Amino acid sequence: MYYFSERSEQKLLTCHPKIQLVMREAIKIIDISIITGERGAIEQDYAYEHGYSKVPFPESMHNKKPSEAIDVMLWNKKKPHIRWNDYMQMAFVAGVIISIAQQKEIKLIWGGNWDNNLSTTEKFYDGAHFELAEEQ
Repeated sequence: MYYFSERSEQKLLTCHPKIQLVMREAIKIIDISIITGERGAIEQDYAYEHGYSKVPFPESMHNKKPSEAIDVMLWNKKKPHIRWNDYMQMAFVAGVIISIAQQKEIKLIWGGNWDNNLSTTEKFYDGAHFELAEEQ
């Protein structure tokens, strides 16, 4: 059985309880690490200035308290530097996470498919990103 590292656990605790619930179920199936939960002004503006985010502080779902967004990566000891832009890998992770969310009746948006149309032509691909849909 997989488990979160102390670092991942601390980042997860900054997230909305619905996100925590989904990720605690996901870790039972796939070995994931939490990259980002809540972001402060400095971190968000850095992400924005370097093209990792489309919005400055405080407009990101990562800037809410608790965070309504999370960034995760599949952990792989053999390939520890797998990138978030590996679409096939992140689509696998997204499939697990979105399936769990649907079972829990939690609406999540994946940054690899913002409009949920199964297209690989997103204008801004953010494969590690998941956020709560606004209608919750």
